[in-house]
Amino acid sequence: MLDREPVYLDPAEDMTVCWARAKSHRWCVGCGTVFTVSVLGALAGRGRCPWCGSGETRAMQEVGR
Repeated sequence: MLDREPVYLDPAEDMTVCWARAKSHRWCVGCGTVFTVSVLGALAGRGRCPWCGSGETRAMQEVGR
């Protein structure tokens, strides 16, 4: 398990996926998987981890703006 929550950076810095307003990057507390779900999907309860199925996920914060 990570000792801190991961965040997404501006793609200009290191070419990682950037935050998009219609999508939410989520981080699974159980297995550490990072995945994207639409905001509407997350509100409808589809924010479960696609790898382990855990419902314990957290939204990631945008940084670098």
